[in-house]
Amino acid sequence: MTKSALRFLVIALVAYVGLALAWPVVGAGYRAFYRGLCNTAFYSVAGRASVSFRPLNPAGDVMDTEMVLVNKSLPGAFGTRPASARYDGYIPSSLVCALVLATPVAWRRRWIGLVGALFTVHAFVLFRRLVSIVNTLSQGDALSAFDPPGWLKAAMSFLVEHVFASVVACSFILPVFVWMVVLMRGADWERLQTMVLESDSGLKDT
Repeated sequence: MTKSALRFLVIALVAYVGLALAWPVVGAGYRAFYRGLCNTAFYSVAGRASVSFRPLNPAGDVMDTEMVLVNKSLPGAFGTRPASARYDGYIPSSLVCALVLATPVAWRRRWIGLVGALFTVHAFVLFRRLVSIVNTLSQGDALSAFDPPGWLKAAMSFLVEHVFASVVACSFILPVFVWMVVLMRGADWERLQTMVLESDSGLKDT
C-alpha cells in the first residue's frame, strides 16, 4: 500500500472514530436539529397528513425519536413509529465528513465538498423519511391517507423493507457514494487508480 493511500485511510478512520465517539456530547444538539428539520419538512404531507417528530421516551441506543403520523381527514386517527436521529443522519454525516477531510485535495475543495456532501446526506434523510411516511399512510387501514397505484406501493415497500431498513446501506454505503459523487473529479479518479495499481504492484513484488 502506498504512503498516500495509507495516510488517507488512517486520517479517515481517526476522523470517523472521533466523530462517532463524540455522540454523547453532541447527540442532544443533533437530535434537536434532526427533529426540527423533519418537523419543518413534514408539517403537512400533501395536505392530507402531518407528521411530528418528538423525543422517544424512553430512548434507546438506536431509536431515539418518535414519529406521530396524523390523518387530517379522520380526526383522532394517528399512529406512532420509532426513528433514529443517530443512524438516520449522524452516522452517515460523520462518515462522509471523515472521507472528505481525509481526501488529499485543496482545502477549499474539501470545505466546499463538505457542505455539498452534508446537504446531500440530509436530502437523502428527508427522502427516506418521506417514502417511509407515505408507505405507512398507504396501507389501507384507518390511518391511510393515500391510495397510490399498485406499482408505486410495491416500489415504496421494496425501498422501505429492503433498502432503507439496512443500516449498512444507508449509514455506510451511501456516504461513500456521496463522497465520490460530490468531491471526486476525473483527475482524482486517475490518481486513485494509480494508487491502487501501485498497491497491487507492491503486493506482487512481496
